[in-house]
Amino acid sequence: MIDGPAGFSYWTWYELLDVGCAQNGGVICDSAKGLYNFQDYSPQYMQGLSFDLGVVVPTPIQSITFSPNPVQGGTSVTGTVTLSKAAKIDTRIDLSSNSQNATVLPSVTVKQGQTSATFQVLTNTNGIATGGSSVATIQAFSAQNYQAQLTIQNVNNASLTLSSTSVEPGQSVTGTVGLTGTVAVDTVVPLDSNSPNVTVPASVTVKAGQSSATFPIATNATGLAYGAKAVAIVTAGSAQSQLTVTRVGLTSLTFSPRTLVLGKPATGTVTRATPAPVDTDIPLSSNNARVAVPPKVTIPKGQTSATFPLSSSALGPYRRAVATVYAANVQTGFPLQGFAGVSVGFNQACALKANGTLTCWGNNDAGQLNVAGLSGVTQASLGIYHSCASKNDGTVACLGDRTDNQTSVPAGLSGVVQLDAGSWATCASKSDGTVACWGAPNYGQLNVPAGLSGVAEVDTGKFHVCALIWNGTVTCWADNFYGQANVPAGLSGVTQLSAGDIHNCALKNDGTVACWGDNSQGELNVPAGLSGVTQVSAGGGSTCALKGDGTVVCWGDNSQGQLNVPAGLAGVVQLSVGGQGSCAVKVDGTVVCWGQGSVIPPAGLNLLGS
Repeated sequence: MIDGPAGFSYWTWYELLDVGCAQNGGVICDSAKGLYNFQDYSPQYMQGLSFDLGVVVPTPIQSITFSPNPVQGGTSVTGTVTLSKAAKIDTRIDLSSNSQNATVLPSVTVKQGQTSATFQVLTNTNGIATGGSSVATIQAFSAQNYQAQLTIQNVNNASLTLSSTSVEPGQSVTGTVGLTGTVAVDTVVPLDSNSPNVTVPASVTVKAGQSSATFPIATNATGLAYGAKAVAIVTAGSAQSQLTVTRVGLTSLTFSPRTLVLGKPATGTVTRATPAPVDTDIPLSSNNARVAVPPKVTIPKGQTSATFPLSSSALGPYRRAVATVYAANVQTGFPLQGFAGVSVGFNQACALKANGTLTCWGNNDAGQLNVAGLSGVTQASLGIYHSCASKNDGTVACLGDRTDNQTSVPAGLSGVVQLDAGSWATCASKSDGTVACWGAPNYGQLNVPAGLSGVAEVDTGKFHVCALIWNGTVTCWADNFYGQANVPAGLSGVTQLSAGDIHNCALKNDGTVACWGDNSQGELNVPAGLSGVTQVSAGGGSTCALKGDGTVVCWGDNSQGQLNVPAGLAGVVQLSVGGQGSCAVKVDGTVVCWGQGSVIPPAGLNLLGS
């Protein structure tokens, strides 16, 4: 507005910017041309003035929306005001509500270059009957008035019931919201869960004329240990229910056959106590790189068990080792065995050939090497005056001196997967993880600890015995005069074990070696920095370690040249240390021995031949 007599020196100017165009007080807005006409109302100075002014006309409002809509009273709603096109300048939109149940701020600003802006609407249920609703009109003003309606509900949950209150991860549950009476309009009930193991939709709608509605509930095992449970509170409006999710573990993990032989298939079985309510994945892993297992096995819905394949294609043909497979909350170890190898006794040796027969040489004064006709052999072990062999049917045959019952195999012994002959006694580990011993009882070698189970390998010394357990720990018993039964505190991660006369050495899963017992001949003096070991063998007062590069390192008693590893010896895949000598099998199937002359093998011996 411009007022004052025309031709005089004073004028008053009011800008009309972005607030609409007035059509009274002498001002008329032509938004198409931006032309304003001003008139002086002084009757004595009637003059017409016109100006072309660059006036910014506000952009009209296109819509107002709310999310959610309808809404449960007492919650906050997000409103969005949208213009018909981008604002040329920061544009203030005045806001108001006609309802006591909805409160808005006085204004919201659409920024220059933007087409919309959001604002919050605070709601309440004051004066709204239970199960009823109220409609609030929210008004926005810029170039013109614009109105939108928001429905505010007062939902009273009579109940929230679940189809099941205790499930396993992966099971779905149905929730039912019940209201007090039917509702006149579609009524939105907000949903929530306080646990990451239970998820629900954001809301469920009770349709007009209905009094209830159902919704799905999903469960998962995120962060939930086997045997653990998560207790979730599911909320629907003002009602709550409790849902427990339990991750059920396994009861057992078994293998068939109990010993995994190179090149032959094997099967693992996982078992749970009750049928799986849904297809249930069980994660699998192995602590031994030579054993391959799939990443998981699935127990089908309604079943209690499932099987999976495993193999040891990377295991050398002559080695023995122990692997542990982990499945969910259980673990089980088992022996790995190549198809051939060499075993050295006090002053004799036997070689197991690929065809399951034995070739023996050295001292045979008690007939311990009379192996003619013996077949189907999976392992041989020699003491001083006796020898024993395990067969592919799980039985055992022993030869030699009977003075101390060294060859008196217990009647009915079966399921043997590994054995070791000591000086005057022999012990065998069975497929069920137990141990059987026979021979001289004078130092308690036959007194297997009560309840001993989970044994993967047993090793017999002169008058003591040690067992490697599936979990990588070691248990020893019988003679302990030299501390040979005192397993070092904290020893764990053991994958293979060997007993000498009065000392023991264990190979750990990090490729290092730990020894204990007598050290009068340096038996415990493991070379500093020794690592990368794949097999350890102790015999008499000596020990040798086979490294991953196929070389051999020895320490301890050298009275018979047991430590004199032939220069340049390489390509070794298995070795055995006895009382007076040592032997190694090379990758080409040939055998190399050193020490006392009686352990030197026959010329031309090759374990890969017939």
